Amino acid sequence: MSAHVKYLPDAAKPPGGVAAWDVADAERWRKAAVPAVFAPTPGAWALLPLVLTAIVLLVVSDPAESDTGTDWLGYPAAVLLTGLPLWYRLIPAATAVAAPLLALDTAFALTARPAGDTVGLAAGLLILALCGYAGGGALLRLRARRRQRDLALAAA
Repeated sequence: MSAHVKYLPDAAKPPGGVAAWDVADAERWRKAAVPAVFAPTPGAWALLPLVLTAIVLLVVSDPAESDTGTDWLGYPAAVLLTGLPLWYRLIPAATAVAAPLLALDTAFALTARPAGDTVGLAAGLLILALCGYAGGGALLRLRARRRQRDLALAAA
């Protein structure tokens, strides 16, 4: 294994050198991170199969009626649901906005479902659980990011 070291030119170095963090500051910064269960990459990979399962359940529960036409009102919820894992991974602020909107749309859709539609009910409850996890995780990540930024600025 070779170590690649980049040597900066003297003009790129700040005058007086660069201050190093204290070990206690680095430990506080590390502890301010989000819990591992809400980490971006594992959380997105956990959301992906559950979102696909919810989509399959929704498709199975809706009877195919060819005379009704396109359901234009369902497109925003479909976009929010399919984009949830990617947004959770990359853009937690968008997830914090999208998750409550999707949960609200799903809650209204659950009230309109027929009484015997257990597959549709399962899909709706799964989507509500996904929205709770993604929304809560996104808010925790945003809060942890702000705390880490404040600690880094205080240590610098």
